[in-house]
Amino acid sequence: MDGSQGGISEAPLEPAAVRRFLSDNPDFLRAVDNLADGKRPFGLAGVFGKSHARTNIAEVQISGQTPLEPGDWEHVQEYLALLQIWKELVARWEGRMPQTTETRQ
Repeated sequence: MDGSQGGISEAPLEPAAVRRFLSDNPDFLRAVDNLADGKRPFGLAGVFGKSHARTNIAEVQISGQTPLEPGDWEHVQEYLALLQIWKELVARWEGRMPQTTETRQ
């Protein structure tokens, strides 16, 4: 985004604030995808229910500001993708670490 459209994420590495557990929530992920595509977060059916997901979407921030433009939500998508890669790397690393419960002598 070139900044002339009023978006937040002009720099590619602006920090996004998203609760980590949300990266596994399908309703939240679908809402972020929809917002990145310029759609309503929960579609037409989103008028009813999903109050927790609405609250979670409202809490997302990029550098202390609420994402407004589809490009901002694309940035959130990228952040969530990085979180997923990080979780996979941690799981692989922990799988290779020896499981020791004994103390060294």
